[in-house]
Amino acid sequence: MFDAKIISACIASAPAYRRIVGQVDPKEFTPTGRFWWGQVEQWYATDAKASSIDRELLRERGLRAAGRTEGLAREWFDALPPAPSPENVAWEVLELKRVIKYRELASAIEEEWDREKILALSEEHAALMRATTLETSTIDWGASLEELSTVVGDEKRIRLWPEKLNEKCGGGALPGHHIVAFGRPESGKTLFAVNMVAGWLRDGYRVLYVGNEDNINLIKDRVRWNLSGMTKGEIAKFPEEANRRCLAKGWNGFYAVHLYPGSAGEIEQLVEQVQPQCLVVDQLRNLDVAASRGGTKAQRLDQAACDIRQILAKNGLVGLSIGQANAGEHGQSKVWLDTGDFDESRTGVPGQADLMVGIGFDASLDAHNQRALSLPKNKLSGDHTGVVVTIDKLRSKMR
Repeated sequence: MFDAKIISACIASAPAYRRIVGQVDPKEFTPTGRFWWGQVEQWYATDAKASSIDRELLRERGLRAAGRTEGLAREWFDALPPAPSPENVAWEVLELKRVIKYRELASAIEEEWDREKILALSEEHAALMRATTLETSTIDWGASLEELSTVVGDEKRIRLWPEKLNEKCGGGALPGHHIVAFGRPESGKTLFAVNMVAGWLRDGYRVLYVGNEDNINLIKDRVRWNLSGMTKGEIAKFPEEANRRCLAKGWNGFYAVHLYPGSAGEIEQLVEQVQPQCLVVDQLRNLDVAASRGGTKAQRLDQAACDIRQILAKNGLVGLSIGQANAGEHGQSKVWLDTGDFDESRTGVPGQADLMVGIGFDASLDAHNQRALSLPKNKLSGDHTGVVVTIDKLRSKMR
C-alpha cells in the first residue's frame, strides 16, 4: 500500500503533491492506485491554487468515474491511511527513489559504460537530489513603520523601457516585482528584453541576463547596438567608437550568461555571485524544474515562474521573464494579447507576475515597424490600457 500513502499525502497537501509529481511513475502503482492517482492529478490540474483536496468530494467524484469497478475503488479509497505529515511522506518517497536511482547509476557505471545511459541516469539522480534537499526559508519581517516610505516610495522604482510602458506603470517597478513579457515568434520578445536591459544599464543598474535559447554573444551584440546607437554595419566600420559609447552607458554593469537549459538553483547562484539589481530570464519555458520529468507543461511553467519570483523577492530584484504566446483565437493576426494567450499556462504564470506585457502585431503594424504592448495584468499602477510602440530592428530599440 505504498501508493496509498503517497496518494493520502497528496490529498492532504498540495505542496507534497507538487514536490513529488515529477518523480512519481503511476506504472509502479496498483491498478486501483493508478485510478485514484489520476483523480488527484485531475483535481490539481483543474484548481492550481488548491492547497489540499476535499477528501469526500474526491471520493464522490472518483466513485462516479469508476463505473463497473466502483466497489473496488470504494474499498481501496476507504482504506487509505491517514497522512499525519504529508511533506515527510513526500520526502520519503523521493528519498527512496533517489536510492534506487543511485543503484541504477552505480550499476551502469560499473558494468555497462553506456555514455548516454549514464548521463541520463546522472541527470535523473541530480533532479532527485535537488528534490530531497530540505531548505530553510529566509524570513523577512520587512521595514518598520518609520522606514516603510523609504522602501516602497516612488524614488525606489526602477524605470521600465520603453518610456511609453514606464508611463503606464506609474514610473517603474519596485524591487521584488516580476514582469512577464510574451508574444508569438517574430513579435520582438528578444528586442523588448534587449531594450529593457539597455535602459537599465544607462540608468546605472547592474543587470544579469540569463539566456537559454539564443546565442549569448548575439544577445550581447544586440545590447551593443542599442547602447551605441549604431547598426551592425556601422559597428563593423567603427568598433572602437561603438565600444567607447557602450562603456560610457553602463556596459560594465552587464552580465550575460547562457545556461543549458538552466534551473532556478543555478540562477540563484549567479545572483549571489553577480549581485545585480535587475534580472532577465529568457526564456521561462526552457528552465529545468524539479518536476521536469513529469507533470504537464503548464505545471512545469507554473513552477518555473514561481521559482523566479521567489528569487526576486528574496534578493530584492526587479525581474523580467520572457515567455511564449499561443496563436490565440485570431491566430497570427491577433494584436492585443491577454492572459489567455500565454502559452500553456492561463493562470499559474499570470499569478506569479506583477506586470504582464503582451507583444502583438499584424501585417499592418509590422509594415510600419510597430508593435502593440498590451497590459492584461498591471499591479504596478492598475492601468490596463495598451500602447503602440515603434521598433528599430537595426539597433534593437523600442520607443
